Amino acid sequence: MAGAYIVTRLIFDSVEERLDNQLLAASKVTADTILTQEDERLMVLRQVSKTIGMPQALKARDYAEIEAITLPIAANNPQMDSFILLDAQGAEIFNLKRYSGDDKTLAEPKFASGSSFAGWPIVEKILKGDFDSYGNKFTVLAKNPEQDAVLMYTAGPLWLDDQLIGVVLIGQYLQNTLQEMKLKAQSEITLYEPTGGVIGTTFASGQEDIKSLLRSPATLYDQILQDPDTVQKGTARILGQDYQLAFAPLKLRGQPTGSYSVGLPSEFVVKAGEDGRNIFTLLVFFAIVTLLIIGFIVTQQILKPIAKLISATDAIAGGNLDLRTDISSGDEIGHLATSFNHMTGELQQRTEELEEESSKVKAILSSIADGVIVLDKKRQITQENPAAEKILSDLKNAALHKAPSDEDVNGKQPDLDSVAAFLQEIGFDEATRFTLGDHSYSALAAPVVTQDQQISGSVVVLRDITLEVESEQLKNKFIESISHELLTPLVPIKGYMDLLLMTSAGQLNEQQLGFIKKSAQNLDDLHNLISTLIDVTQIETGALGLDREDFNFSDLVEEAVEYWKPIMADKKITFKAHIQTANLPVNGDMKRLKRVLSYLLDNASTYNRPGGAVDLYLKQENDNARVDIVDTGVGIAEEAHKHLFTRFMRALHEDFYETRGAGLGLYMSKGIITQHGGNIDFKSTVNQGSTFYFVLPLTSDE
Repeated sequence: MAGAYIVTRLIFDSVEERLDNQLLAASKVTADTILTQEDERLMVLRQVSKTIGMPQALKARDYAEIEAITLPIAANNPQMDSFILLDAQGAEIFNLKRYSGDDKTLAEPKFASGSSFAGWPIVEKILKGDFDSYGNKFTVLAKNPEQDAVLMYTAGPLWLDDQLIGVVLIGQYLQNTLQEMKLKAQSEITLYEPTGGVIGTTFASGQEDIKSLLRSPATLYDQILQDPDTVQKGTARILGQDYQLAFAPLKLRGQPTGSYSVGLPSEFVVKAGEDGRNIFTLLVFFAIVTLLIIGFIVTQQILKPIAKLISATDAIAGGNLDLRTDISSGDEIGHLATSFNHMTGELQQRTEELEEESSKVKAILSSIADGVIVLDKKRQITQENPAAEKILSDLKNAALHKAPSDEDVNGKQPDLDSVAAFLQEIGFDEATRFTLGDHSYSALAAPVVTQDQQISGSVVVLRDITLEVESEQLKNKFIESISHELLTPLVPIKGYMDLLLMTSAGQLNEQQLGFIKKSAQNLDDLHNLISTLIDVTQIETGALGLDREDFNFSDLVEEAVEYWKPIMADKKITFKAHIQTANLPVNGDMKRLKRVLSYLLDNASTYNRPGGAVDLYLKQENDNARVDIVDTGVGIAEEAHKHLFTRFMRALHEDFYETRGAGLGLYMSKGIITQHGGNIDFKSTVNQGSTFYFVLPLTSDE
């Protein structure tokens, strides 16, 4: 079938290609004929305008002389059908023509008929003295004013002593030129207007009903001009015969004025196609009959074993993995059945292993006291154990509140009113705490990573930490209670110590006064430590109270700078303050903010080396006061960054192992700044230094 189709297609394409080549050749001959006819009209026009005495005769209206010059030229050029001479205003002076049709004799010439040709575009151009790229002669298709026949005119100026005295028009009947083109191109020729109307054709001698059949679409002319190198083809059925047409632009004196087509009968192409189709149909018919016979024989051999395979497949799909096919032939069906039986056995074994493994996993999950939830990529629950089911069921019926954490110093937590929202809150980095009734829980998620390092979901573990939370609460209450009890005797001791210093002048020697001062200083350190522990417990419970007042934050910073200058100098550290704004009104707890500055400046000096530098910057940033403390110290290791603002966290360095500290300064600083509505953060590079900065909202004018 394929071979028959290819051979038929090749024959048809060969005939069609031959027709296309003939059309291209005919189109080229037609274009050459149009140029040849134009050259002939130009030659006759030159004979008329250049003949000695013609300009003088036209200027003097010497009709006898004009006739004497023109008649011999017309007799020697029988292919020219019209000779018209106009004066400088476009009025007709002389008109000599041949009769149209087969009669090629010349009619009687007319003189000064009074007809005006000034409205003709080519005459108008010549009278204006226009030129184009081909000169001052022009060609046009036009109807003779005296008869209903289209002529192809070529016009040129007539000069006398550099003065335009008239116009010469040489014309040929279009039907005669078309017949000449037809003889040379051996094809039917048709000329079209830009709008698609037929100007003239050689089909049936140009009858009007034939012209209506040949009319082309108005868009065809634009296509021909846009892509003149591509042959536009079409078809037409004239007088019961099919023709193939090829279109090309019609150019007169190099200017496109329409289009023309050459047409050749395409009956032999259609006949070749029909013959090929008949042969192809017979071949296909016999091939189909043969295939049906072969197919019937083959299907009888394979339908029965295939039916058995289908039946076995349906049974296995229904869960009967014990079923096997009984096909034992040595052909491809037999090999397929053997492979199918082997695959079914492997599938049965694998299914039993998976069921056993699944039972183990379910047993393990059920025995785990913690809640375990498996989520897909979209955080949708795909599996959960009984403990998780109970917790999630309680979540649906109760308001969910996260328990206070190290980062949430004020104890205010966002409410979560759905299980989906709760699962969205659980991250991979830190555990999420929440309370549910009398119980506290910790939720921690871990990604499920495939072998190709793609995350396919996550596992969430919900652990009951009620006892841990109660233990932390008891510990905080104990620390707060003990701290208050320690302050009770410490306050009078410090008072008596200060009183002793004020009244001991002249009664104690320098050594005794030194002992008392050292004791007073240690009492101050102990008092500050106990106050810090109380503040820590208040921060954790969200009960940190602020003694707010209005003050100038710039003054507080300058006071801290003056206090720390000598301390930095003793450590051989360069300390500079850069205060850009002198008035920064703040409403806050002056003592606690002063303590924040002390914590940060103490760290900047403690973890710095002699010869280092500390710079304090204070400026207004939008509606906030911003403090940046920059040091050139040892810096903080990157692994300690995320824990730096937690309780009892100290970023150790090999050069400062012996440095004392409880690891509460930064924790306290964050709690105090956050309670004031501000924010604190840092950036640090090991062995290059650290920058700690915080912002506080300024008091508004209101």
